[in-house]
Amino acid sequence: MWKSKLELVKSRLSSIPLTDPKIYYQKLQPLLGDVPFLLSAFDCAAYDLFGKIHQRPVHEIIGANISTNLAITSYTIGLDSVQAMQEKILDKPWPVYKIKLGVENDLDILKQLRTITKAPFRIDVNEGWTLDTTKYNLPILKALDVELIEQPVKRAADDQLGLISA
Repeated sequence: MWKSKLELVKSRLSSIPLTDPKIYYQKLQPLLGDVPFLLSAFDCAAYDLFGKIHQRPVHEIIGANISTNLAITSYTIGLDSVQAMQEKILDKPWPVYKIKLGVENDLDILKQLRTITKAPFRIDVNEGWTLDTTKYNLPILKALDVELIEQPVKRAADDQLGLISA
């Protein structure tokens, strides 16, 4: 649906000048308002481009008071062979890594990755563990400097997440 919508309005979109993101949005709204995803995407892109053109961060343009205590962004390492995952870490030094897991040897993978970096890990298990496995792994994960676990159990078992504590 969104592709056909873009085809319908692309010539009009390309003729809208980006002199101010708020004005740009007002001109986008009648064209893309029935497809909120597209409207949001173009609105965000407009602020980003406007900031780059004027060499100002978006938070400054919108007048947001940003704290300096923001969370550090992680760099994602997809599930692969341990060697490939290690190479990605070595190729991209980063202060925090999000490690994709959810296989039988998750702890072994983490232990091997830990040998090449001291950066904290955030892991995304992609619903690959049971509640018992998650509970069992917690002390090991803490020792491996894992900051958080994303989606440890199946969505249907989300009500069990309250039973997990460090």
